[in-house]
Amino acid sequence: MVHTVANALSRTVFGEPIGGTLERVQYWYMPLIVLLGFVIAMQRGEHVRADMFFSRSPDASKRYVASSASVICAVVCLLTAIYSFGQFASFYDDDAIDLDPFVDEVFERILMPHRPEGSSEGT
Repeated sequence: MVHTVANALSRTVFGEPIGGTLERVQYWYMPLIVLLGFVIAMQRGEHVRADMFFSRSPDASKRYVASSASVICAVVCLLTAIYSFGQFASFYDDDAIDLDPFVDEVFERILMPHRPEGSSEGT
């Protein structure tokens, strides 16, 4: 939050945002703070749910709610994977990207200079 507010102030006051704020917040702070918090909560036996209602429910309904939530989560994850795979496959089917120059560049500049001693020059 501090980084985001500092970025907004810098952009407003100086007319120049702090470079890479979105990326740092999205790819560094969020996984480190939020996802680490989820892991700690799970280790302590706590879970992100509406405990105010869940803790007062009978055991039978707790099992039903937990099972239903797991099934819904699994279905959403499966549908997301199916949709994402379709998007990924259609991107490469349309020849929207040509990986051959990239592969050649990696081979010539990275792999060949670092090949083990005594290996053949080219095959």
